[in-house]
Amino acid sequence: MKIKHKFILIFLVAILTLVFGVNVEARDTHLKKLDFNIVLHENGDMTVTETWDVSFSENQHNVGFKTIDLKGLAGEIIDIRVSQGATEFTYAEYGEKVHDPDYKGQVGTFSTHVYKNELWIEWYINEYDTNKTYTISYRITDAVTVYNDTAELYWQFLGSNFSMNIKKVTGKITIPQGANEENFRVWAHGPLNGTIKRDGTDLCIFEVKNFRAGDMLEVRLAVPVEVFPDSSNTVNKDYLDTILEEEQKYADEANARRKRLMIIGIIDLGVGVLALGFGIVVSILLNIKYKRHAVVDDVEYFRDLPDKTLTPAQASHLYFFYNQAKRNRGNVVSATILELARRKFIYFEEVVEKEKPDLGIYLSQDSPEEEINDLPQDLKSIYELVRDACKEDGYVTLKGLEKYTSRNAYRVKGQIDTMEASSKMEFERRNYLDSKSESVRNIVMVVSFLVLFAAFLIMIISNFFVLYAPIGLIIGSVISLISSFGILRLNEEGEQQFVYWNAFGKFIEDFSMMKEYEVPKLVMWEEYMVYAAMMGKAEKAAKQIRTVYKELQDPQYYNTHRSSSYLYYFMYLNSTRGASFNTFGSVAKTFDNINNSATRLSQSKNVSSGRGFGGGFSGGGGGGAGRGGGGFR
Repeated sequence: MKIKHKFILIFLVAILTLVFGVNVEARDTHLKKLDFNIVLHENGDMTVTETWDVSFSENQHNVGFKTIDLKGLAGEIIDIRVSQGATEFTYAEYGEKVHDPDYKGQVGTFSTHVYKNELWIEWYINEYDTNKTYTISYRITDAVTVYNDTAELYWQFLGSNFSMNIKKVTGKITIPQGANEENFRVWAHGPLNGTIKRDGTDLCIFEVKNFRAGDMLEVRLAVPVEVFPDSSNTVNKDYLDTILEEEQKYADEANARRKRLMIIGIIDLGVGVLALGFGIVVSILLNIKYKRHAVVDDVEYFRDLPDKTLTPAQASHLYFFYNQAKRNRGNVVSATILELARRKFIYFEEVVEKEKPDLGIYLSQDSPEEEINDLPQDLKSIYELVRDACKEDGYVTLKGLEKYTSRNAYRVKGQIDTMEASSKMEFERRNYLDSKSESVRNIVMVVSFLVLFAAFLIMIISNFFVLYAPIGLIIGSVISLISSFGILRLNEEGEQQFVYWNAFGKFIEDFSMMKEYEVPKLVMWEEYMVYAAMMGKAEKAAKQIRTVYKELQDPQYYNTHRSSSYLYYFMYLNSTRGASFNTFGSVAKTFDNINNSATRLSQSKNVSSGRGFGGGFSGGGGGGAGRGGGGFR
């Protein structure tokens, strides 16, 4: 059983989230789901359709109500309708009697009235111990305010006076055509677990799970004024910068609050310290028992590649086996690119765009398709990444590759992930791992997960009355799990190969100072530099190569020693362009940026955005009109 560390950590986060975020729901009436379908019209009006999926308790309920604060409302609320399923409620006038909280109108009717500057929509029912779905719809005129430089909707769909918990709140807002990705901005304020995002250029979607009575939910949109050509609610001033400044402040505060809550949660776990003993003892014993194997040939330097059958990605899993934190995926991708160039599947040429030199990557036209298909999967996935990026112009520059990644983050991340997974699988196929330590690690993992589950179950069964002991068990299990990562070791052969690879890395760093040894032939460095890039040592090695091989410092040397080697070409560019054109550094930096960008853009759903292009909810705000309340009695 082989479980990747990241999946274990995700599972732990999920368990802890359940433990501390579980909903001990009062067994009372609540909304299973509340959905908002909002349409903005060209005249600035807003049509709202709310769908309430209600679970009634065993208590009798006679009135459902929805309130809208009229303060700051530029227009009026019209076209109010209430229905249950396909059955429309009939509007009825009940006069002043509706101000009495105990008043019950005729079942199947609804009424509206204004009380303390709030519009009350009440519908009359006779329900208990059942599930029902109600639809409330209304139109708000002049809901959008049009300024000189932007049009704004700022509406609080759920106010802090909403009286019920909601399992899930969803909503979508449709705007008229005319916006684009740059000028269609959306924000939401409320619970920090909420998300809001744009879907195209005329729709935004928001969602909150486990909404609590007392919280609020508001949405703010800023769109081009041209979207609302018929609006009469206009203000003669610029306002977009003010909106952006406010929302950036709210986003910063929300992200800071998220960080504070995480720290508080970690500190809170400390109360279970007495339950940690077992986990600590297990951790110590495991680390004593499963120390690394001693090696026969403990060399300081290794002057050749220890294993030429390993691709740079495969070798990286061995080289960084005991220090995965230093393994840089960007460097691994960079090394894989150089390996493709060494094998003549791609080549490099200088490209000048807008009077600025850049390095272009080209596909070799004489690479047979069967040879491409026969590439190891980790090389093939990065070749496909380059091939996809080259489709438009026949080549791609380093800067162009970064732009391509920003537009195709999910695809690029998938190709890099494929490189990672396939190279890891091939490394494990080499049988360098100590099978016994792997078995013990898996047993510790299973036991720790069972203890985690038991601790969680105790909390639920005791309704959180028993708290500190389960927390201690959880922390102890986490410590055991972390220790299980550390006991995974290489077998004797794997340990020897690990020593050779690290000795080779040290040779790459120090070879210019090793006067007593014969200097390797320059051609060997075309292969060595691939692995130097994987180790993050390519720039340093390139400087040493220019120092040791004096001929490379003479630009005329390249005129008489032309070669299809990427190494000669890189050295030529460095020699003729100087420090402003650092090829190895540029390649490494580019692919580090690409990896980080692909990962960030494909996973950035739940971070508050001050720019208005979607993300997590901010905790600030409160200035939106509406302040919708509601509930049943």
